[in-house]
Amino acid sequence: MKKVVIAIVLILLALGGYYYFSRSKGAVGVPGTGGIQKFSTLKAAIDLGVPLKCSYSVNGNEYEGYVKGKQWRGKIKTAEGQVGEVIMKDNCMWSWGNQEKQGMKTCFEETEDGDVWDQDTTVGIEYNCMPAAVTDAEFTPPADIQFMDLDQMMQQYGQ
Repeated sequence: MKKVVIAIVLILLALGGYYYFSRSKGAVGVPGTGGIQKFSTLKAAIDLGVPLKCSYSVNGNEYEGYVKGKQWRGKIKTAEGQVGEVIMKDNCMWSWGNQEKQGMKTCFEETEDGDVWDQDTTVGIEYNCMPAAVTDAEFTPPADIQFMDLDQMMQQYGQ
């Protein structure tokens, strides 16, 4: 009877380990950091399929953002103290500065290579991500910002 219980426990541990590693898709968990996972591309974090809060820094600029499905909301704090935000969803991007009431919107066409997330070309960035409660409202552009549609502007000027 004791051998059967030990065998069942080992099988459950093996199945749990398999489930964890198959869900993480190459993300590296760091023990003792509260569930922080590191990713070399934002696409890898998105492919994990769970809502995440991610942060990273490049050249003195601090980035923080939320990912849920194929949606991203990010904030940048530059070394000079400027703050900007961006939302990416449905192959479109809205961007604005916190000191301004005007922003820009542009959309990207899907290519044969896939959507904009498949084009992730960031090199040398380490995204530090952890699970987070993220609602769809996080990915709604703010109503008090007037967004100029760059695609419409380009069409008006024959570009």
